[in-house]
Amino acid sequence: MNRHSITAQATYSELVSQLRMLEVSEFRYGGSFITKEVRGKKYWYHAEKVGGQLRHKYIGPDTNDIRHQIEVGRETIEDVRETRKRTREMVKILTDTGYNRPDPVTSRLLARLASAGAFRLRAVLVGTHAYRCYDGLLGVKFPETTAVTADVDVAVIVPVVVSGGRVHTFVRTGVCRAARRAVDVDHAAVAAEQRAATEAALKVM
Repeated sequence: MNRHSITAQATYSELVSQLRMLEVSEFRYGGSFITKEVRGKKYWYHAEKVGGQLRHKYIGPDTNDIRHQIEVGRETIEDVRETRKRTREMVKILTDTGYNRPDPVTSRLLARLASAGAFRLRAVLVGTHAYRCYDGLLGVKFPETTAVTADVDVAVIVPVVVSGGRVHTFVRTGVCRAARRAVDVDHAAVAAEQRAATEAALKVM
């Protein structure tokens, strides 16, 4: 099996590192700061678009401390934009060198699931789309004939307590199979189905 070059593997490692830094950033989706006037008083909000939906997060009243917080936040958002620009460039480099990447529809679906918090609710990507991620983790080139299904399979991590400690098992779900055909995912419905699957699995156990 052919291996990716050392340079490509280093680029992949840097990409993962940058994405992990973005994940823990308060302003990982960028956005901007806006004010709203209520009964003659000004209040600050952070506005960002996540998964096609505009979200407003309350910051506080218009005070010197809040204005300073806003300035720091703007600098952070600018850093996030620069980081995202670099990650896009790295993705293009890796794609050109033969790394696997999902098709545009699957990419948008996974991004929306992530922004909806599905993966923070113990969801995990499985199936062929997950398998194709291993070329980056292992630094090897998978054959182009590697099968890819139209489904996006997601499992729920269910904790099972056994004597001597806690282990994890995976319960397969079909949450994304219909969603793959319609990228406009109902975020609340996805999260509800994930919770329901987890609860059902726990009842059986």
